[in-house]
Amino acid sequence: MTGVEEERGDLGLGANQGFITIIAFFTIIFAILLKKKFSYGSRENQNLNLTVSSESPGKIDLKQIVAILNKYCASVNMKRFDETNEVLEASFLVEFRGYKQIEKTKTELRQLSESVKITFLDSRGTY
Repeated sequence: MTGVEEERGDLGLGANQGFITIIAFFTIIFAILLKKKFSYGSRENQNLNLTVSSESPGKIDLKQIVAILNKYCASVNMKRFDETNEVLEASFLVEFRGYKQIEKTKTELRQLSESVKITFLDSRGTY
């Protein structure tokens, strides 16, 4: 055998460690799949982009919106706030513990004003 032929083999298989190499390969694949399942599959928490807007900014203010979000969200992070004489718009990255909290938040925000518009958007892959 020439030196070139000896260098062509894989490290584990070329060292006559085929069984150990195969076991290590499947162990690593199993660990990756297990981590993926527990990091995404079992969580009920919802991370969402929330936008609250109103065409009657005199009837609603940022303090009221934040108070409601703090009441029902595990975390609240304001991303944008715009206010003119005609429109108020606030965008947040929020985390909910479950769907019941989302529904309660929506109900209370709608009670602030008839003109309130609420948008929930899944945040996975956006940040």
